[in-house]
Amino acid sequence: MKFCPECGTAWSGAKYCAECGADLRQYIEAPELESLWQKELPSAFEYEQLPSGKYKITALKDKNAKHVEIPSCVEEIGSSVFYGCSALTSITIPPSVTSIGWQVFFGCSSLTSVTIPDSVTSIGRYAFSECASLTSVTIPDGVTSIGGSAFEKCTSLTSITIPDSVRSIGDWAFDDTAYYNDASNWKNDFLYIGKHLIKAKTALSGHYDIKDGTLCIGGGAFEECSNLTSITIPDSVTSIGGSAFRECTSLTSITIPDSVTRIGSYAFSKCTSLTSVTIPDSVTSIGYCAFSKCTSLTSITIPDSVTRIGGSAFEKCTSLTSVTIPDSVRSIGDWAFDGCTSLTSVTFLDSVTSIGYHAFDGCTSLTSVTIPDSVTSICDGAFKGCTSLKSITLPAHIATDDLELPAWCEIIRI
Repeated sequence: MKFCPECGTAWSGAKYCAECGADLRQYIEAPELESLWQKELPSAFEYEQLPSGKYKITALKDKNAKHVEIPSCVEEIGSSVFYGCSALTSITIPPSVTSIGWQVFFGCSSLTSVTIPDSVTSIGRYAFSECASLTSVTIPDGVTSIGGSAFEKCTSLTSITIPDSVRSIGDWAFDDTAYYNDASNWKNDFLYIGKHLIKAKTALSGHYDIKDGTLCIGGGAFEECSNLTSITIPDSVTSIGGSAFRECTSLTSITIPDSVTRIGSYAFSKCTSLTSVTIPDSVTSIGYCAFSKCTSLTSITIPDSVTRIGGSAFEKCTSLTSVTIPDSVRSIGDWAFDGCTSLTSVTFLDSVTSIGYHAFDGCTSLTSVTIPDSVTSICDGAFKGCTSLKSITLPAHIATDDLELPAWCEIIRI
């Protein structure tokens, strides 16, 4: 097999590279340049060819390797490829790589430095976790997301640079690093890296205004700040990370600005004093368990911008009495409103196409439901345990066999 000498993409036989547009005629027509065509993939790895013509590394054959050079035909480094390679001291990542996946370098305890190329846009969960010899890392400008625990327990990591391009930082991404554990990096009980709020001390109480210019609230930033009662988020913030306010049990109100586009998983889970929340029109997704077990939440406004309500998003919000699913929402995740025992009405507009497994399971106060004709699938147990449900209006194409409706529930066909 031959590869483009310019970008490493597998050659399709054309005169120009399909990936980078390089003119390959000089190589095709000149035998003396034959050596510039890489005919075989380096044998150090196992590969999977991607639709782009480039490759994904799926395994490293020698787990005792000390230095590894990734070939330029590689676009992705698969999950756990270098997991536990404790002898690895250095690695060369080419500018063809666009993502560093889950647990890629987990436990590479001898890795002292790594240069992440500008082509990388995402760093996965646990990507560099427990790289105990890593002393510094510079995240390039192209990266937009850093996964949870990405650098957790990098106990020698003293220098971290995060660019403004990063809009999402997962929970515990930098926990138990040397930078995190250095008290001098904490200012007024807050840890920032650049313009990114990483963590607040759990002793925080009363009201707090997040400083202007903050770009994102990292995952777990205010987790278990049980004495925090209210908070103001500036309009510079674009994302609220997973578990950001989880178990802030005294939090009664929060203002989410129009700049926020994403509310992460468990973001407000177990905020048991939160009574109401208005989600701005800028938000497009509500993450898994985002408001689960907010037992005082009586009302929620879901804007027209939201396209998906994540699994268990409002699970066991036992005080929630009504909800309107706006026109923009296409799918309702599994267990989304499970155990909302005070929910008496739910309004679906004509945009929803799927309702997930056990989405309304245990909504014991729900008496009637009308499902719009737009719905093409309702998963098993969607209305299981709705013991007060007297009638449900369904499109003709929806089967009822697996819905687990009460025996006395009247089925009305549209």
